[in-house]
Amino acid sequence: MVPVVTPAPVAQVPAAERDADGGARSRSIGRRVPSRITYAFPRTVSRKPADPVQAAHDRCPVSRPGQCNRMTYPHTPWGSTPLLRVDRPPSAGLLDSPGAGSGQTAVMHRRQISSVAHTLHPIAAPLSDTSVRTLLDRAVPHGTARLLDLGCGSGTWLLRAQAGRPDLRADGVDNDVDAIAAARASADAAGLGDRIAFHAQDAAEFSPPHGYDLVLSIGASHAFGGLLPTLKAAERHLVPGGTVLVGDCFWEREPDRRTLDSGFTADEYDDLATTVDRVVSEGWVPLYGHVSTLQEWDDYEWSWTGSLSRWALDHPDHPDRAQALDAAAQHRAAWLHGYRGTLGFVTLLLGREPRP
Repeated sequence: MVPVVTPAPVAQVPAAERDADGGARSRSIGRRVPSRITYAFPRTVSRKPADPVQAAHDRCPVSRPGQCNRMTYPHTPWGSTPLLRVDRPPSAGLLDSPGAGSGQTAVMHRRQISSVAHTLHPIAAPLSDTSVRTLLDRAVPHGTARLLDLGCGSGTWLLRAQAGRPDLRADGVDNDVDAIAAARASADAAGLGDRIAFHAQDAAEFSPPHGYDLVLSIGASHAFGGLLPTLKAAERHLVPGGTVLVGDCFWEREPDRRTLDSGFTADEYDDLATTVDRVVSEGWVPLYGHVSTLQEWDDYEWSWTGSLSRWALDHPDHPDRAQALDAAAQHRAAWLHGYRGTLGFVTLLLGREPRP
């Protein structure tokens, strides 16, 4: 059993950053932080804070909160990292690992943990490179077109979409400033800086002067309040005849106690058929779909936990080493002993019935 990290009292997550049931919203392939986790936002943080229990941000850089103040920990691969301290259940959910290490206060920001964890799997979803390529081949229009990625992270989808498509122009939106900076650097390095614009802002408030032929939102539905609200947000940006590529979780089978104990609720998702039926009932027409395989899930999870563990082994003297190992161990346990084979992921290419 994973030990519970018991915090000193901290402020609750502001109402604007909570789901309807009180849980802090998150972005890891459709998950949200269980409501038992408590976050606080430091007003001011010096290099040696008097109270190290002051904490960070929720885990979702897609379309949420403003930036909290940060304190810099030199020589970390992820740069500035706000402090984090959480009250966790004995078994935490997907990507919820805060870690603890040798009695030290946890200092690794969840976003930065995720950044390191995705080193070997930059697509932050259980999709292979082949699947991503197939989805883009099916979804991206031929010739001149505009693409928008709502919750683009480090821009991997848009960068890959540009391969062999010189007439594409794209915008990516994410409120994770560090991810957007990385995306811009990658685009510039690839000579695509004039073809992709990245915007560090709330995706729900993005208001461009033109529409898009394709809108992507992969694993970020929680940022808009669910799958159907995500589609509604995407529709707002579509030109007539445009399409949406959306990815979200579903239940491969009814979740058992082990899955629920790993941080889920039974009504958090529907089965695949019900998920698609709900989409169709809103006037969307499925044009293509991909259900992630168990192999894709396993590759994603082994890459996630392995990248963190490798970093920790390569930095034996780093003060965050124990926390990285703990985060990897907790995530691995939740996956192998909890949701493996039960949690599914579907990516849908959708057209839209004309509205009356």
